[in-house]
Amino acid sequence: MATFVSRSIACPSCNHVHQTSLVISLNAVRRPDLVEEVVSDQFQRIVCAACGTRFEADDPFVYIDFDHKLWIACLPARGEQGWHRYEQESQHTWEENMLRNAAPLVRKEAAHFSVRTVFGLTPLRDKLVTRFAGLDDRWLEVLKLLLMIETENYGPGWRPHLWNATEDKLWFTLPNQTEMLVVARSRYTDLVMDPLQWIQVLESVSCGPYVDVGRLMIGGERTVEGVTFPYNQSPK
Repeated sequence: MATFVSRSIACPSCNHVHQTSLVISLNAVRRPDLVEEVVSDQFQRIVCAACGTRFEADDPFVYIDFDHKLWIACLPARGEQGWHRYEQESQHTWEENMLRNAAPLVRKEAAHFSVRTVFGLTPLRDKLVTRFAGLDDRWLEVLKLLLMIETENYGPGWRPHLWNATEDKLWFTLPNQTEMLVVARSRYTDLVMDPLQWIQVLESVSCGPYVDVGRLMIGGERTVEGVTFPYNQSPK
């Protein structure tokens, strides 16, 4: 099932106010249609009745998937600058609903869940495609970092997001670019098969529910493998 609430939301272009229903809790097993909307990039997209601008509703909600063992707090994209303060939101809601206030059978399942915090629908989609493809999102973030270093495009505005995965290839979308970055899936496999070489990077991007290369770029200054990412570095 999914729980909805009525919200007033303004168009970012003309400020025309729309009254709409937005999800605050999404159970993936019971609402696969909504999961498909997330994956197809159609979820909670609004077309302004006044000016025709297409925009997404950026309100917070919880995504729960008992089949793929995912608990994700999807928070507004604008909150990512304060991820240090907000990333534990997923942990808190998971503990409340899967441990403290849950039936014994649910509590037993809770131990197998991955608990994540994302900021915006694009990274949520990334997490779902990653899990559905049988990939570990922690190692995928390591791969993203290496791809950014190789192309000399660092900074939070240059992060790639996984769009599709097959047995031999991975497709990433790139900000403000129409062409996708396609890499061999073996790039990911090579990282996983040689964990000791990349363990420092892995721990740096996944040491909390906010599993994202943004941990190295937003809200401080971090150095990994000799590469420094200044706070709020502007995209090239």
